[in-house]
Amino acid sequence: MKKNQRKIIFGLAALLSGPGLSTAALAQDQAWDASYNKACTAVQTSLVENMRQITADGLGRVSIAHRGAYSQPLPGTTLYPAENTILAFQYAQCQGFAGVEVDLKMTADSVLILGHDTNFMRFTNYDFNGGNFNPEVGAEIRTFDHGITRPPSGNKSALIANMSWPDIAANTQFVKTYDEKGQKRANAAVTSPSSMKLEDVLVRAKTDPTINKVVWILDIQTHQQFDEVYDIVQRNNLWDRVIFKMWMNAVPLIGDVAGNYYVAIPPQSRGHYVFSVSPINSRMNGGVLETKYYDDDAHFEAWMNNASLMSGAIKAFANGSLSNPYAFDGVELFVTGSGGELNTAITFVQQIVNTYNAPGREWGVIRIADYVRENCSTPGPAGDCTSFPNGDYFGNAQVDPADATKSYVRLYSLPASDLVNRRQYAETREVETEDVRWPGGRLREINSPNQRTTFISSIGTIFEYNGNN
Repeated sequence: MKKNQRKIIFGLAALLSGPGLSTAALAQDQAWDASYNKACTAVQTSLVENMRQITADGLGRVSIAHRGAYSQPLPGTTLYPAENTILAFQYAQCQGFAGVEVDLKMTADSVLILGHDTNFMRFTNYDFNGGNFNPEVGAEIRTFDHGITRPPSGNKSALIANMSWPDIAANTQFVKTYDEKGQKRANAAVTSPSSMKLEDVLVRAKTDPTINKVVWILDIQTHQQFDEVYDIVQRNNLWDRVIFKMWMNAVPLIGDVAGNYYVAIPPQSRGHYVFSVSPINSRMNGGVLETKYYDDDAHFEAWMNNASLMSGAIKAFANGSLSNPYAFDGVELFVTGSGGELNTAITFVQQIVNTYNAPGREWGVIRIADYVRENCSTPGPAGDCTSFPNGDYFGNAQVDPADATKSYVRLYSLPASDLVNRRQYAETREVETEDVRWPGGRLREINSPNQRTTFISSIGTIFEYNGNN
């Protein structure tokens, strides 16, 4: 669905190149090794059942593998899948997860690929550092209490949004794999660059028995991404296989003269939809939750009261004036902050959802640190302990303020209270998106329908939380 086909009232990874592949690596896009099945769940399920477990009320809690099951060793090996790769999705299905959530990025020629960051530095050889960039050494470090404590060492890369798919495909040779504490393990071969294209992966999932049972939750952050995802799903008839997880600023709306807003998704479409409220594009302002809106060219327009968007959107899915054959399946709140502000945000969202008699399911998110800095006593390759202190760090890419065509990697820490609040909130949700990477390489047991669909109430023990994360 292209943007000229709808009226909008408000505008609102891994896999690439280089020599010297490690022998302790595994191709991330080939056939699944059946010998790993012995360590996986014996649950007999199907795509239909997994979709039902995620979207239907009254069936207990269920877990979604964020970016697949990555950064944990494959059974009986020292080999690690990389995030957002075929191997990580295969491992997630093998372990019995009902679905996988995938990150999306769009190239300059409008190809949707799988990847979290705005560049390839953390994940591939196409890192503009000869394939040698390692975030432990080259990333900028930001601590929540002291700000920027280490600059990014001059390591910068072109934005994916400014790169064409032919250039990316021509330079794709390997992905970088990391262990559960974020230490780089190996360069793992990618034999077919198409394994990073969203459309190719979803089409493969229709016939590949190693990934054809999981539901694909597509993390959609912009109007442009939604347009392309919608077209991919429509032309390949993937409605029963995917869930559109829409950031609030990406939900297309129609406004009427009375100031009411409705979802601008063609009524002939089908599918499942979840709305996501994220700290990246939201804020509390005077006790009101607001979302940052952009126009169709991704230019910031204004902060808008979430009630205008969410109430109109949910009403369209429920008992409002619009009747559509697609389903509203819930709201995800990606919790940040603590105390009164956090509670206000949660209450605000839930009141809107409950107003229209279609509450769907409540979604939560648990994020495990991308890098764990520990036992720092003397300077080493990662830097001194003052600029890079012990702690749990999350990784992403930041656009260079001096050159908007480039970005660099940042590892940043969050207050321990924020992480605890996020975990506690997620533990009580019906659908929980989690990073499948446990400290110490500990794997979660999901070997019965009851365990898989009821979730694990003792998640603090499973993840081995130590009070700091």
